[in-house]
Amino acid sequence: MALEYPSATAKPTGKTLLVWGGSTSVGSNAIQLAVAAGYDVIATASPRNFDYVTRLGAGQVFDYNSPTVVADIIAALHGRTIAGALAVATDSAGVCAEILHAATGTKFVSIASPPVSFASVTPGSGISLQLARLVGRLAASTVSTQVKSRVRRIRSKMIWGASLMDDEVSTVIYEDFLPQALADGRYRAAPEPLVIGTGLEHIQAGLDAQKKGVSAKKIVITL
Repeated sequence: MALEYPSATAKPTGKTLLVWGGSTSVGSNAIQLAVAAGYDVIATASPRNFDYVTRLGAGQVFDYNSPTVVADIIAALHGRTIAGALAVATDSAGVCAEILHAATGTKFVSIASPPVSFASVTPGSGISLQLARLVGRLAASTVSTQVKSRVRRIRSKMIWGASLMDDEVSTVIYEDFLPQALADGRYRAAPEPLVIGTGLEHIQAGLDAQKKGVSAKKIVITL
């Protein structure tokens, strides 16, 4: 997203970052990194996680299930300069693009999740058909989002974690910033771990728990 890097001496940028999915593990860390880089943050979450997301540093939090959430965020951005949007939740790139279209600033959506969820796939003889349908929906949704974004002159790009091995971002965050920020208490290891068990034999239980859905928690299997 070409944002400023987090540091202990970051100065306010005067810009606002939108994080759609603030209580997820990716969103929880994105909020903290953005604030540590001098950005204001507007995030979405379910109402039960508003306090959690606020404690991480978000200045305003909106209910992503609200029928007026897009209009409410656009109103909150009035008079501000947007630094872009991070779309964490499934199929959130489209709404982020809609918000950015009405905002002033950087028209860029960084996409951290695919537009469809594969959680509904169940083992069995019909799994091939299920996957085929989901892949079809994935392709259709991706094309639709890209077309709408291009019409609105909004750029977007999927996040690939492996790219950190080949650029300076990993050094800036994992070497220059996080060790001291964690030691000083300026950065929280979030979300809180939900330990399912100890040993590889608990991996299936962890996958089952993840599939049922977790909120503001990180499924962990200890070894």
